[in-house]
Amino acid sequence: MLYRSLGAERSFSTESSTAGKVTADKKVPQYLQIAEELRNAICDGVYPAGVRLPPELSLAEQYGVARMTVREGLKLLQDEGLIVRKQGSGTVVQRGYTPKTTLTQSFSQLEDLLQYSLRTRIAFEPGKKVRLPPSIAAKTQHGIGKSWLCFRGTFHNSQDPCPIAITHVYVSPALREYFGLIEHENSLIIKQLEKFSGKKVATITQDICSRLIEPETADRLMIDEGQPILRVIRTYDDESGQSLQISVTDHPADFFTFTSKMSIAQT
Repeated sequence: MLYRSLGAERSFSTESSTAGKVTADKKVPQYLQIAEELRNAICDGVYPAGVRLPPELSLAEQYGVARMTVREGLKLLQDEGLIVRKQGSGTVVQRGYTPKTTLTQSFSQLEDLLQYSLRTRIAFEPGKKVRLPPSIAAKTQHGIGKSWLCFRGTFHNSQDPCPIAITHVYVSPALREYFGLIEHENSLIIKQLEKFSGKKVATITQDICSRLIEPETADRLMIDEGQPILRVIRTYDDESGQSLQISVTDHPADFFTFTSKMSIAQT
């Protein structure tokens, strides 16, 4: 199939070498898989700058998914500045684009929140017992003044050694009997807590705020002191309202994209 780039015509097959890799794995939503496949194809030169991507319907057939699923994947790439979508012009790979190390999280349901971006990994250090900082303690009514188990972790892009976010995961003292069972090498600490305790996360409260970076965090993220960051605080509660875990993640302001999808209730 022929696609017209800006100023020249170039031919590209809609059947890329990555076709057929999208699965129905509930742990990784299909739109994230599609976004990753297309992102890799663009970075590998399958779709060079200035070239139109295949239409949504063609991509839907290629990956065996609904058109809306393709649209959600393209929306992620658009938010990253990798593509441009214009009415009547289709979807074009952005000219002059330099892939930036960024953490993109898109959530439409609770399970999505527990999944890290396909392009990122996180490495935790062994846990230490600490008291909650006052600003974090205000987020919960449980465990104030007691020792929580804290794991400090660093987010990396899978293809870049430079850190893109620092996180602190605090495990509630109500689960102290399981402290010794937690494996810091396993990034999904909350899943371990559910397995050990038999408790299930019922609600997650999320706060996103801006602040100036602290010196220690600036050193770990390799950015200048005094730069703005986005802090994401998530409190994971069970059905009784007991906080099982609190996570605090600091992102350089330019390196974080958060996307949410809301459904409108029909009356």
